[in-house]
Amino acid sequence: MIEFEISIQERNFRISAMVVKNLIGIDLILGSKTLAELDGILEFKTNTFRIAPKKLHLRPSAYVVIKPGQETYITLRGKVPPYLRNAEVIIQPNRFLSKFCPSQMLVKFKRGRTSIPVKNLSHKTIHVAPDKPLASLHFKSVG
Repeated sequence: MIEFEISIQERNFRISAMVVKNLIGIDLILGSKTLAELDGILEFKTNTFRIAPKKLHLRPSAYVVIKPGQETYITLRGKVPPYLRNAEVIIQPNRFLSKFCPSQMLVKFKRGRTSIPVKNLSHKTIHVAPDKPLASLHFKSVG
């Protein structure tokens, strides 16, 4: 038996394996238990192995400017799975946004979009661009 660490899609895994004679080349054989623990998806048509994302990043739908002392709502969107398109979930803001809103928010998705309140308590104007994620939804927290 050997133990080694591999990196698949920027994630590191420690694997214990048995050395077997009569196998030519190096093939990694993962059992159904391992695939289930990794939340892995094995696609036979394309012969690829993917690991399901652990969280969903939400980005603003438009460029927003928030002046000092102003409170506004920002519409967030993301590639939401069909079962969450009209669901209530808890999202967490990123480090930048956590200065201006609660650390966790219960939101209702409507067609994969939601709005969150943001209040600028600083003395600087905030610029929010649609190319940067502002919050995330962790799939482990969704039953």
